[in-house]
Amino acid sequence: LKLSDNLGEVGFGSAPIWTSNVNGL
Repeated sequence: LKLSDNLGEVGFGSAPIWTSNVNGL
């Protein structure tokens, strides 16, 4: 799952682009 969803930072998991900011880094 995503690590920083609310912060919109890099998400660690199957889909790193699942962050609020959609960084996809």
